[in-house]
Order: sequence, then C-alpha cells, then structure tokens
Amino acid sequence: MKILHTSDWHLGKSIHGRDLMEDQAKLIGDLEVELRNGYDAVLIAGDIYDRSIPPHEAVDLFSGFIEKMVEIGVQTVVIPGNHDSSSRLDFASGVLERSGIHFRCRLDGIKEPIVIEDDIGNKVQVFALPFVDEVQVKATFPDEGIRSHQDATEFLIKRIRGGMDGTIPSILVAHAYTGRDLQRSESERELLVGNQGLVPSELFEGFDHVALGHLHRPQVASRSRNIHYSGSLMPYSFSEAGQEKSSLVLELDEGGFTLTPIVHDLNRRFSSLSDTMDLLLSDPKYEGYRDHYLSIKLEDRGFLMDVHRRLRERFPYLLEIDQPALHALPSSSTSLTREEANDPSKLFSLFLEKFGWEEGDDLDMALDLFSEVRAKVDREANR
Repeated sequence: MKILHTSDWHLGKSIHGRDLMEDQAKLIGDLEVELRNGYDAVLIAGDIYDRSIPPHEAVDLFSGFIEKMVEIGVQTVVIPGNHDSSSRLDFASGVLERSGIHFRCRLDGIKEPIVIEDDIGNKVQVFALPFVDEVQVKATFPDEGIRSHQDATEFLIKRIRGGMDGTIPSILVAHAYTGRDLQRSESERELLVGNQGLVPSELFEGFDHVALGHLHRPQVASRSRNIHYSGSLMPYSFSEAGQEKSSLVLELDEGGFTLTPIVHDLNRRFSSLSDTMDLLLSDPKYEGYRDHYLSIKLEDRGFLMDVHRRLRERFPYLLEIDQPALHALPSSSTSLTREEANDPSKLFSLFLEKFGWEEGDDLDMALDLFSEVRAKVDREANR
C-alpha cells in the first residue's frame, strides 16, 4: 500500500503582485509524474486554493490534476482548508466519487470511511475532517453543548471514531493547528484570533496515522501519535526561504506505516540578501541569485535614487525591498519662517537631513554642488 500526503497548494496565490501559477503548475506536474509510480491514493489536506473564489487559471490547474488521477486510477481524498470555500469545492462531488475522487467537505457523513485497497487486498480506512468552523458545527449539532473550537473538533473526532473498523489500519486527514512547539511561517493565517484555533494533539489519539495540513513547514506534530504536517507545495513568504518543501510517502506493511519525504524541485528558489546597493549591483557573488525570488535589505544609510529599476536590471525576480535605516530617521519637527521656506538651499539642506545626511564633508560638498547648479540655472534663465 502506497499513499502520498500533500497539502497547502494555495493555487492562485501571488506575492507582491508576482503570479506564481507557472511555479505551481511545474510542481503539480512533478506530483502527477510521481503518482504514476505505483501509488494507491493521494491525500490533499486542505488549502487547495489561496482564496475562496480562486482565479479560473487555478481552477483549471486543479481540474487537470483531478483528470490525471482518474486516468491513472489513483484514489484521491480532498478536504477544504481555511482558505477554501467548502461549498464550491464540494461541487459535483457525488459524480466524482464514482471515479475514485473523494471530496469531503460536509459534516454529514463524517463517520463514513473511504476504504483504499491495493492490488493484493490490503486495506486502509481513511477518515476526513474538513477545516473546523465551530459556528457551523454548533448550527449543525445545536444540542451538543459546543462552545469552542476545541469542543467542536473533539466532538467531530468522536463521531469519526464511531465509524472506525478496529481490524483495518486508519488514517485521519485534517486541516488543523495542533501541538505546542510547531514552527509557523508568515504566510500562514491564524485559524482564529490568537491561539484559539489550537487543539491539543491528544484529540487525535486512536488513528494509525494523522495527515495534517495548515502549517507550511514539513514537521512532526506528535511522534508518539503519528501526527505529521506535509508542508506547503512551495514557499509562500520569505520566512520560508531555505526550507525544503516536500510531500510524504506512506507505505504500509505488517509493521505499520513507513514515512519517506519527497523533496519538491522548486522552479525558483526564495532567497534574502542584505548588502549595500553598490555591492548588490557589482559583486560577482550575487550573480547566482539572478533567477531567485528575492527579498533585499539595503544597508545604505542615505537616500538612494531609482532603487527598484536599478536592482531589477540585475535581479528580474526581485519581489521586495527594505532599507531599515530610513525607518529610523526622525520626522522633521523644524518650523520654518516664511523667508526660510522660500530659500531653496535651506529646503535642500532639510531634505538631506531627512534622509540621514550628517554634518561633514559629504554634506558640504552636496550643498556646494546644489548652489553651483542653482546659479547655473539662474544664469541660463536670465539670458
């Protein structure tokens, strides 16, 4: 029995206006190739799309993936995450079910397992827990005394346990935030305010494996309870730069599940650079970053001209620029007399002061050059 666990595709996402569809299409194509290598099922643990109404390109990409899974006969289990619209993702699920594509977006029937069987008769029961919205759970089960996100999650898992066959290995697919020492990324939205969406790993007792989505770094939520996050399809913020993105291969034998990560081959790496403008533009060591998605931190103290254009000539996939020195500059509280306000030299001096120029030779030279240029302009104007 061979099963692939993946999650958090966020199809349709862009970063600082940069469309990532090309990168996502490449990675999904890689997964399609991998899934032809003797897999019985693929589990997608939520956040298929980046928003509830995804762009049509994202829908087309996911639709193409589903068609490939039907073609090669790989059972597919899909649940919504907090970024997805459950009702939209559930479209035509009844028809797709007959082709081995199992969308589990509703709370009714949550106890019904999806039974995966391989060529030699081994079976696994897969249960699906969509992203838990406690308001929806309260409305669906008004008499259960549900008051919190944890109450709602615990109630639904108890219902799932009621449908378990103790003689068959079990997998739970869920989209949740669990554990106390997990590593988060900037691109992950809080499930709820603060840590209200946090549920203890103890709630997931009783399953042979728990395949989670929501956190973007591949990690173990609880080794003793066999709870794992596969991580996201690719990086979605620079806090994830340097992370290896992967999917998890689950192989079942008499001893239980063996887990092996498959590292994703990214179309472009995400990297962060910090240096002065001159060195970023001239130092040969930065040439290798030309094809990376980049976040650049400028170490220059003074005001720089035409920053974005100059940097993008060398780094065409530059996504964000920061110059921390400018954040620390005090706001000018200088009050000017009418006479001073009409003095261009005084205004230029204040301008330089605003952007970190201090008393010294450089400031004196700049003011002298400004005076020379002004004088030349005045002479030309008076001819």
